[in-house]
Amino acid sequence: MARIPYIKRKFIERGILRKPSPKRVKIAPPDNYLNILLVSESLPKNVVDSAKSLFPKAEVSVIQHRPVKVDDSASGDYTVHHSDFSLSGKLLNVKLQKLTDRHFDIVINLSQNSSALMWIVSRLKTEIRVGPKLPQHFENDVVVVGNDEPSVFLQNVKRQLELLSNGNK
Repeated sequence: MARIPYIKRKFIERGILRKPSPKRVKIAPPDNYLNILLVSESLPKNVVDSAKSLFPKAEVSVIQHRPVKVDDSASGDYTVHHSDFSLSGKLLNVKLQKLTDRHFDIVINLSQNSSALMWIVSRLKTEIRVGPKLPQHFENDVVVVGNDEPSVFLQNVKRQLELLSNGNK
């Protein structure tokens, strides 16, 4: 029985490995991003508030890992658990299936090692994925090196977007 979570994790990781369709990354000034998704294992409320203050025009949604099987998250927030996947790695949670169909201007990935979160992020429709350097099986479009503190990391993301979009206004 202990091998089932291992097998399920391997199928989920195999789903991350699939080659994404080629896309052209569009970097815009931070004020142009109107629909943002924050991804993390867990996010304190002050980090979400920090993201809303750094991107005042944006609607900020959150996806995080949940420790329990039952999904009781609020309507604008999303949670993922390994039970949301079949043994073969197929997504079973209807709410998360709708999330993967939703378009985001930017996904800010604060997650470090959750294969379930990486599976979701790899299938999101987004203009750009920003985050730290991750293990070799997953790449963000823009890698931001920074502090482990999420609020400081978000400030670094905004600063990098401002620098990279200079002249793209």
